[in-house]
Amino acid sequence: MAVNEKKQSFQGIHGFSLIDMAIILVIVGSLLVVVIGIVPHYLRSLSLQENKVLLAKADRSVQGFAISHARLPCPDTTGDGVENCVSVVGTLPWKTLGLPAPTKDANFLKLRYAAYHNAVATANLTILNNTYAPAVPNGAAAPNHLNGLDFCQGLANAGLAAFSAQYAYAGSGATQRNVAYAIAVSGFGNADNLTGAFDGVHTGASPAFATNNKVRDYVYDDLVVVRDFSTLSVSLSCEHLINSMGVMSEVYDYADGVKGNAIDARNGLIQAVAMDAVATALVAVDAVIAGFDVASATAALGVSTGLLAGATAACVAVVGCPLVPVYTSAVTLGNLAIAAAVVALGLQVAAVASQTAITLARAAALTAAVIQEVTTTGHAAATAAWLDRMDLHGAVH
Repeated sequence: MAVNEKKQSFQGIHGFSLIDMAIILVIVGSLLVVVIGIVPHYLRSLSLQENKVLLAKADRSVQGFAISHARLPCPDTTGDGVENCVSVVGTLPWKTLGLPAPTKDANFLKLRYAAYHNAVATANLTILNNTYAPAVPNGAAAPNHLNGLDFCQGLANAGLAAFSAQYAYAGSGATQRNVAYAIAVSGFGNADNLTGAFDGVHTGASPAFATNNKVRDYVYDDLVVVRDFSTLSVSLSCEHLINSMGVMSEVYDYADGVKGNAIDARNGLIQAVAMDAVATALVAVDAVIAGFDVASATAALGVSTGLLAGATAACVAVVGCPLVPVYTSAVTLGNLAIAAAVVALGLQVAAVASQTAITLARAAALTAAVIQEVTTTGHAAATAAWLDRMDLHGAVH
């Protein structure tokens, strides 16, 4: 009895009955079922989060490249991470973007990438062209620096171009539209069970991409970021930049117009001053003539006075003194002539003074007009320099 009791006690401590084993197997099986059901969902969720981070990083890299180079990078078509501007679609050129390592998704696949490059519409976003020309007045040469202004204008040109499946586009059917660029990463698995981990349009060689809001389901689990021309333009503050240049162009136009008015005013005043000088000379000549008239009248009065004195002295010898009245009248007329000549001389002197004052005033106005012309010319030149400087430094931000 003692031996059996010890044996049973030992089995109760160190052994398991069949019922115990069955219970343990049920528990372990249940845990395995739960784990098997949870792990794939967990891995998918982890893969999704990793792909979202990767896609956001790639998107920021492309926009950063656009800011610093005023163009979009071309796709990588050789697999070395360097852009090759020979194809419309390829993989993300991670070396060209300055990334430290190849950008690969959870399936160790490089990111699919395409950029718009419609050369016909002057909207090749992968090549920097002089597409923006600010308005300048009077046919003046527009600045032609290559920078973000030209890239912004290229985005605007691309937005106006007709749809073409030859260039990067998103959507399907009636919703198809060309886009500035698009990037796609494959999902957790090969959802559509076709060749490769990418699904749907991402498996083809055409520059087609799904839309940002495409629902992920059992036949499509890729992630994509699509940048329209307008959304990329807003991200790069293109509207503000071009509007600033437009305002500067208007200021340039106004300054150039003021300069033209100042030149016209100066030319008009030069003619007026010249005419005033001629008028002053003519009035001065008239004053000199009036002076001669006074002198002539005075001389004539002297002669008439002498004759009257002679006639008066001879009046005793001549009966009736016939010449005295005649010379008396001559003296009277001479006095009147002198008075009239003096008045005329005074008027001419006053006219000379008035015309001289007008000429001096007009000359002063001419001096002011010349100063204004110089100033407005400087303003127009400075404004043109600012316009050129803004175009030279037309960075996106």
